[in-house]
Amino acid sequence: DEIQKLQGERPKTFKLYEELLSTAGLEAVIIATPPHWHALQFIAAVEKGLDVYCEKPLAYDVREGRAMVDAARKSGVARI
Repeated sequence: DEIQKLQGERPKTFKLYEELLSTAGLEAVIIATPPHWHALQFIAAVEKGLDVYCEKPLAYDVREGRAMVDAARKSGVARI
């Protein structure tokens, strides 16, 4: 309700992160989900060329972390 008062419209909500990532005009995302979801959401976001802020822990295990770093470097938008 407070956001609606400030912006004039209610914030959009999503049940699936894929729906969020298909939003027109999206430039960046903040990932604040449980750690076991971070890698999938991070990789999907950088593949779309988005900037990503991800809360700690970044990855659930080393293999996920490596896949995230590789995806970020491949995207060309990463500042790791």
